[in-house]
Amino acid sequence: MKKNEFLRGKPNRISQHYILDLFNWLFPIFSLFIGFWLSAQLFARLMNFDPRIVGYPILILKSFNNYRIYHPGLYILSFLKYAFKPGFGPYFYASLKPGLIGVILALSSLLFFSLLRNYLQRLQKLYGTARWANKKDLKKFGLLQSKGMILGQLAEADVRAEITQSGSIKLNTLHSSDFICHSGKTNTLLIAPTRSGKGVSVIIPSLLSYPGSAIIFDPKGENWSITAGFRKKFSHVLKFSPLSRDTIKINPMDEIREGDFAYADANQIADILYTSEAKADQASEFFNNTAKDITTAVILHIKFSPQYKEKNLTRVLRVMSIAATSSEQDDEGGEGLALIKEMISTDHGDEDMNERITAMASRLTTNPKERASVLSTVFSKLQLFEDPLIANATSSSDFKIKDFIDSKYPISLYLTVPFAHIDRVSPVFRLVINFMLRKFSEGETQFGEIKLKNHLVFFLDEFPILGHFPFIAKVMGILAGYGVTFLIVCQALNQIIDIYGQNHPFLDHCKNLVIFQPAKIEDAKMFSEAIGKESVIHDNVSTSGRKFSISLDNLNLSSQEIARDLINPDELMKLPLNRCLIMNHGMPPYIGSKVVYYDDEYFKGRVSLPVPIKREELLLECQTLPSNKTIDLINKEKNYIDNLKKQRIQKQEEKRILEEKKERAEFLNYLEPQPDEDEVHFSDPPDPDFTVLLQRLQEMETEEEISLEFQNEIDIKNKLEEVTDAQVF
Repeated sequence: MKKNEFLRGKPNRISQHYILDLFNWLFPIFSLFIGFWLSAQLFARLMNFDPRIVGYPILILKSFNNYRIYHPGLYILSFLKYAFKPGFGPYFYASLKPGLIGVILALSSLLFFSLLRNYLQRLQKLYGTARWANKKDLKKFGLLQSKGMILGQLAEADVRAEITQSGSIKLNTLHSSDFICHSGKTNTLLIAPTRSGKGVSVIIPSLLSYPGSAIIFDPKGENWSITAGFRKKFSHVLKFSPLSRDTIKINPMDEIREGDFAYADANQIADILYTSEAKADQASEFFNNTAKDITTAVILHIKFSPQYKEKNLTRVLRVMSIAATSSEQDDEGGEGLALIKEMISTDHGDEDMNERITAMASRLTTNPKERASVLSTVFSKLQLFEDPLIANATSSSDFKIKDFIDSKYPISLYLTVPFAHIDRVSPVFRLVINFMLRKFSEGETQFGEIKLKNHLVFFLDEFPILGHFPFIAKVMGILAGYGVTFLIVCQALNQIIDIYGQNHPFLDHCKNLVIFQPAKIEDAKMFSEAIGKESVIHDNVSTSGRKFSISLDNLNLSSQEIARDLINPDELMKLPLNRCLIMNHGMPPYIGSKVVYYDDEYFKGRVSLPVPIKREELLLECQTLPSNKTIDLINKEKNYIDNLKKQRIQKQEEKRILEEKKERAEFLNYLEPQPDEDEVHFSDPPDPDFTVLLQRLQEMETEEEISLEFQNEIDIKNKLEEVTDAQVF
């Protein structure tokens, strides 16, 4: 079994040092003895075994043809006596070679065992085994893929960084290198302070390299304008921009299925809308749960009630805002009773559905004060859908979530919003993202089976801004089995800790971690500790001597193994602006260079290609999706706009009639005296009461203001007539 290099060694036992010291002396002595013994035998042979010169042998081996063995000490004495006499020199020098070899071996062994002792001491690694990764490690852990999620490039790349006058970082590439890139089938966490180049170095390069489906939270719309044109070449590109008319539409209520799954789908929508904050109190939990219950009932009521043509969350809000009748006004907190009665009396086309909605509605008829508080909670969550732009963007659906599962080609969905409106609109994105994730993770999968035909990555830039995502925190690790992974981007780790707590799971679920120069000392300390310690040999030198002596009397050198951080927190906070720290579960850390997409030849032909701008162009991207193969989206849009125009004309006509009746009522009210209580007047048809006319006229004016929001859609009708067949993917 191969030894794990990252497991610390055990200290050498003292007996090992004794054995090493023993060999340190025995081997040199043995080498010297053998060398000079051989020299003595050779010299005796050269002297023809003359006893006057070499003396008598100490041993004669009769079994080996009377081989004579001479004492090496006599050889040394003979050498000292005859070496410098004429005629003896060549014989002594010829016989000296084995002895010299023995001396060399003895000295070499002393040096060898000294080095071996130090070498074994260095390899103990008693205090830590941390080290920096190399290219071989990156390849072993699958981080040198040709396409996918780009984290950086090799350290050998020459990237320059400078801080501009505005405080941002400007990067330039003088020499590029291989990308550090993984397939996208594992989660990635990017921690990068603001203006540090996270879009330039990771997000945009990944979108220009990753070949699968993607859902991109794009707060500034920058990623859409730079990358959508290239991704359009191999995928459907869709843009959901709820504060713009040029957007595709997403209506979660269109995803509600009939039959047994209807309640589950409606309840999922309500559950997302009323997601509790991480630190919610018990009272908030109670009203949230009750509001979730009644909202589920109203969603089902609108979805399956024939009297409502518009089946979306804006209609849910308006239906739940039905005013109490005059008889209910006497009851404190009578708000909502008219709606409850309507839900109970409506036929929803299925007896089980009628019973379910009736049961949920009946639970609100008990306590008027409690009902008022619950409805207040409902309105606080749904009031966002009163925004005419958001109401338009969520009024219907131009595609189905199932398209991500069934589509042959990848789908790239960009979620864009002006940065100033992120906080206000984030609940809409949270609803869309959460609902999609729950749909993707429905059902069962077999081992080795991926539910989505094209692997999907969620690019969640500025992730903490979106708020609390308990569902992602719970199932992030499981979603990879369904073919869904994440790139989560935040400015500092404490942003996640503030929302999800100290024991958040994101570091556990994200196999790949990319860190730019951290700004928080807490983050630097944590990552420094996670990187680990290395064992090093520290040499101590001590000297002693007299104060005024020319040289020192003593100099002592000792070595000791100590531990030190592979990188200190302060060193990590000074990480060069052109560098990034890359960590992967089980792999040593690697300091690489940042990627600069606008300087790299690989991206030159992929950047800022033409993108769909108008809604009709986006509809063409939706037309070839599996759910729209039998639907003509262009004609559907034309019919929708025609109906809006008819409704607007009809409301204007109703308003004109009401104004005429108002004028007539005012004139009659001025001319005719007030009748006595017993006097009865008859007319055919009777004029409505003047206060009723005023109330209805105010309602019409409000409805006209709402209808004006669709004027832009009516104006594009002529443009739609110029669009012919849908674009072929």
